[in-house]
Amino acid sequence: MRTVVCGSVLLVASACASRPRGEPELVPPALQVVSGHHVGSLLAGATPTAAIEALDTRPEAALGYSLVIEYVERDPRAGLAPVAGEAELFATLRGGEPIAATGRLSTEARLARGAEARALAERLARREFGRTKELGRLDGALPSNVTATLSCAATRAVSTPADGPLLKSLRCELAREGGDGSGAPRIALVLEDLAPRPFADPREKPEESAAHAPEAPRVIEEALLFAAPVDGGASPLAFALPSPFVDGEGQAVVVFVDVRGPSNDAAAVDRALADCREALVGTKNRVQRVASAETRRKEFESALGSLDANANRRSALVFLAQATGARLAGDLALAADDATLDAYVQSLPRAPEQIAQSVVDGSTLGFVLERGAFAFLAARGAETPLAPELSGVLVRHAGEVGRSSGALDDLVANAKTVADLDRLVVEQNLIALEDTTLGVRVRAFDWLAARELAPKGYDPFADAKERRAALEAAAAESAESADSTAERSP
Repeated sequence: MRTVVCGSVLLVASACASRPRGEPELVPPALQVVSGHHVGSLLAGATPTAAIEALDTRPEAALGYSLVIEYVERDPRAGLAPVAGEAELFATLRGGEPIAATGRLSTEARLARGAEARALAERLARREFGRTKELGRLDGALPSNVTATLSCAATRAVSTPADGPLLKSLRCELAREGGDGSGAPRIALVLEDLAPRPFADPREKPEESAAHAPEAPRVIEEALLFAAPVDGGASPLAFALPSPFVDGEGQAVVVFVDVRGPSNDAAAVDRALADCREALVGTKNRVQRVASAETRRKEFESALGSLDANANRRSALVFLAQATGARLAGDLALAADDATLDAYVQSLPRAPEQIAQSVVDGSTLGFVLERGAFAFLAARGAETPLAPELSGVLVRHAGEVGRSSGALDDLVANAKTVADLDRLVVEQNLIALEDTTLGVRVRAFDWLAARELAPKGYDPFADAKERRAALEAAAAESAESADSTAERSP
């Protein structure tokens, strides 16, 4: 982790433009800039039990990237597209509890990608929006299953009527998720209002105060998870939003995310791994979690027990979902209101012997949570229309299947594992490509295409004969590939 404190004079020169002679510099906010890497998924922080030694550390397998946060004198958002149509998840939390489905990011942030993002950088360099200042930059190499983080946090608190003094923070995360190393990079943006740390005891040494000082609580947090992966022609991306910082002379910030392809930079990979080890040590010191089967079982049992406590229910469910790979259950825990979350928890197995069986291993518990989430949303959707945030979560995970309670019931009835759920969802969306309704075909195709699972040559707008030919050709190719794999297997 690398930390830089910036005041009225920035320590890093802007990469977008040089200042004309005689022009005064743009005064930036008073910030602490922190950058680094950790093993773990977007928004979840460092994974306490991460096996860093298992990462693919080959330089040619890592992706070169850069994250840059620019401070701009005048607002450059005019003409750029809203991020709402591109977002996979918006969450606005107060003290860890959801309070709204939208916020400053969803309503105010704008997006440019590819050529449009490069054009925006050129316009900033030409001073079309006044002076600019680079607030923070992180260049490096991103191995699979590693997350890069660049954060700018205010060092001066702002008084608020409801929450007292708060510190503003903006964070950008770039991650390559997926155990097989094939995951394309994805982005998260986070705005936070943090309560300042309490004053240290003047009788203590600074290191003694830091050892037992509590973490700054997240009073309000807004998270945006970007739906589309960042690769190919989509890079770079630029997110423009009003400056969250109250001091400084600028009106806006622009976050540039650029993924450049294979890194081949061994030194950059080594720096990322060093950051991961540092983050892992810090996490272990805070969490004190041991990766043994017995300890994991006790953790799961404790978290399951906390589901009955209103104060801890949401955080316990998020932990269980992340630990066991129950992705729909995790998003349900973030998006549902208190009453809906309570109803979901009550729908899970409650008998002591059922709970004991479900925590034998993470995969079993993950299936209990994930199957329960599908079944709960199917039953709720059959009775009354789901809230938009819940229907959006369901459709994101299940595609066209998520629009039919009957199809979800069949899914739940035929699945025995989380892998079964994933496989059946894909199969049902492939079947939907043969539907006579254009809208059904288009939605299923878009869902499959976003996951690179759409049949080659298939066009949902083509006539029935052409669609059938494309599907048959894709099925034949898949069968041939399966036969070839079987022949090569010992």
